[in-house]
Amino acid sequence: ESAMASVSWAQRLYQFPLGVFGIALATAIYPLLAKQAKEHDTFASTMRRGLRTAVFIGLPASAGLLLVRDQLATVVFQGASFTQADAIAVGTILLGYAPAIWAYSMVQVLTKGYYAKGNKITPVRVAVWCVGLNLVLNCILIWTPLRASGLAWSTAICAVVQVSFLLVLFRQHVPVLVDSEVLRSWVRTAVLTICMGALVSYLVYVLDNANGDWLNALYVLLAAVIAGVLVIAGGSTLFKMPELAWAI
Repeated sequence: ESAMASVSWAQRLYQFPLGVFGIALATAIYPLLAKQAKEHDTFASTMRRGLRTAVFIGLPASAGLLLVRDQLATVVFQGASFTQADAIAVGTILLGYAPAIWAYSMVQVLTKGYYAKGNKITPVRVAVWCVGLNLVLNCILIWTPLRASGLAWSTAICAVVQVSFLLVLFRQHVPVLVDSEVLRSWVRTAVLTICMGALVSYLVYVLDNANGDWLNALYVLLAAVIAGVLVIAGGSTLFKMPELAWAI
């Protein structure tokens, strides 16, 4: 019954793809990175592979959550005491969290890379600075028309700032972490995400009756997810992107 309750529900939804994919990826890759810590070329290759996979999963997840946020909140939460208005409130806050799922995922991979190299100080320092920035942005944005959504936008902004600093500072371990192959992979993922977003937007526009009906929201959500997966899987196969097999 409060803004913080809506924030908590929205956090549950954006943390789902982060927990299932982003954190899982970083956890799985860490033992390999630790084993390769003294093998510069192999370590760098594994890190690049991790970053490519994080974006391959995280960017479409960001776009997907943005486009089906209301339907997802409706299907997961709406019931006798959780109304359509509550679902829309959660969806509005999710609009702030969703754009940076790729960044949250990359932070996890980069942090594990620092730990594998025995560098525990740099990620902590960056995180502390970002906590300070987050606090300042929270205090500013909650007084804007964003209100409670400002907390979500602040978190997303800080995640992008954090991953940017971690990438730059990682040069002390790998001088060129983001090489041409990584950039090419990110561009292809962005193109696929745009194509997916266009199709999902069309499906939501055509199928959603905007009446807050639970079954309709489920129907729209299933159609959007299936279409999105087919576009990403088909496009990555067409582009011969190894990230699909890595993710699987």
